[in-house]
Amino acid sequence: MDTKILPMIKIIPMAVLLFAFLPLGAFSLDLGSKSKEYLLKAIFLERFTRFVEWPLEAGLDRVETPFVIGIISPDPFNTLLETVYADQPIKGKPVEIRYLETVEEINGCHLLFIAETDGASLEKILDAIRDVPVLTIGDSTGYGLRGVHINMYMEKKQVRFEINHKAARQSGLAISYLLLKVAKLVESSSGV
Repeated sequence: MDTKILPMIKIIPMAVLLFAFLPLGAFSLDLGSKSKEYLLKAIFLERFTRFVEWPLEAGLDRVETPFVIGIISPDPFNTLLETVYADQPIKGKPVEIRYLETVEEINGCHLLFIAETDGASLEKILDAIRDVPVLTIGDSTGYGLRGVHINMYMEKKQVRFEINHKAARQSGLAISYLLLKVAKLVESSSGV
C-alpha cells in the first residue's frame, strides 16, 4: 500500500463522521494529491446515496441484499473503497465492492463508478443500463452531458458535481431536491 495513504486511513472514520454532518457544498480540502482527492470522492459515494431512492426492483428492501458498488476499470480508488466501506454501511446495508471488466458484470450493482474511458466504451456502458436502476457516478469532463447521473469535478480545490436528472429518472431513480439544489444540473444533448 502507498505509504502516503497510511496516515489518511487513520482519519477515515473521523472523516466519514465529519462529512456525515456537513452540507454537501461545504467540502474544501487542499487536494494536492490524487489519493486525498479519491478519499474524498469515496466518501461522496455514500453521501450521494442518502439523497437517492431506488425502486423496489433494485432489491434494497431485502434484508440479505448488500449494497453493491461496481467500479468499471480502470480503478482510480486503489484500495480506498475497501478501507472506507469496511465498516461503513450504505442504506443500512453492508457494502460489497465489485471490480468489473465487462458491461455484463454490471448486473446486480446499485451504484456504478465509471472511471475515465473512451467515448465508445462509455456509450456502451450507458446503453446497457439506461433503463436499469443503477446510479452512475463519474469524475470525467463531460460525463454528465453524456448521460452519467452524477459527475464530480474539481473547481478551485473543491469537489463539485453535476447531475443529469433526466437520465437518473429514466433509470428509475428518484433524486431528492435537496441534492438537486446544490448541484449543477445538466442534460444530455441526445435528450437523455
